[in-house]
Amino acid sequence: MLKKLKGTILSVIALSVMGLILMAGSAGCSSGSKVPADSKVYGDKDNGAAISLKVNDTFKIKLEANATTGYSWNPAKDTDFEILAMEASQYDPDSTDKEIAGSGGYALFNFKALKKGETDLVMEYQRPWETGVEPAKTFKISITVK
Repeated sequence: MLKKLKGTILSVIALSVMGLILMAGSAGCSSGSKVPADSKVYGDKDNGAAISLKVNDTFKIKLEANATTGYSWNPAKDTDFEILAMEASQYDPDSTDKEIAGSGGYALFNFKALKKGETDLVMEYQRPWETGVEPAKTFKISITVK
């Protein structure tokens, strides 16, 4: 019993440390490349919308986020990434609150249409270490690539 409890406590500590490292590393950082400025931007007001694209078209998703809470936006697993590719992502803190600990910001994602087809792009706002927990928020756009 004590051995199992000790293992659980160590697991929680390890996950907490990993979460803090991820949060610190993601504030103001990107997944490798900046999101281009010339793509159409969809946000909270477009939740549930349907869009039509051509092969090689790009678009952005911009969603409110707060990296200091441990939550992050990620595509749901059932999105068809043979039709759509996420090319870049970044977190931008609010410009007015950069010096305030715990302030929010925006998660930006750049997607590219790869081939003809249909898919739902569902973004989920979750803490990555919490399994079996429903997302705090979801965002969905239905996409047709012609």
